[in-house]
Amino acid sequence: MVLLGSADSTFCSGFNLCFRAKVKRNLWLTLLILIYILPMLAFQTIHSIATGNGEWNYRRSIGLFLNAYEKDKKQWILLEPAGYIPYFSGLKTIDEVGLVDKQIQEEIKKDKPNYWINTVKNRKPKYLLAYRDLFEDKDSVYYKTHYRLLNKFRIKDHLKSDYPILEKIYKLKPSGTDYNLYEKVKQ
Repeated sequence: MVLLGSADSTFCSGFNLCFRAKVKRNLWLTLLILIYILPMLAFQTIHSIATGNGEWNYRRSIGLFLNAYEKDKKQWILLEPAGYIPYFSGLKTIDEVGLVDKQIQEEIKKDKPNYWINTVKNRKPKYLLAYRDLFEDKDSVYYKTHYRLLNKFRIKDHLKSDYPILEKIYKLKPSGTDYNLYEKVKQ
């Protein structure tokens, strides 16, 4: 018959605590994975697929439209941050944040609330691509006099896919903004 001495009982007690700590740790890890990591992974996957559609199928199509429409690649376009649209259009770009055109940063420093209209008046780009309707803007008189609406691009028109699951993702989380494209009128 084997008797457990005090050293053995300490080992069993320590083992029991160690076992309980492992079970508790595994429970927390499982809950972390199920409640946080898997939902975030699913969200990130959906977000990445939708953003890819927004960039490749939507913004690229605007750039391709401009590329086919404007043959003179020395013309300027004023738009949001540079990316797919200026790349595929081949046009010279004035972007709102100054990624490819640092001159706009000086305009923002001088008069931030009016930098857009000041840039349009001073630099006279042939094309304007805006989120908002410039003909309803506070400077609408200027825009109506010097520009015409060339095209309206709507994100809802680019949510189709041959694959039903992708189409559901695109509609669940459309990635893109409606744009209005204006062209300078000849004076």
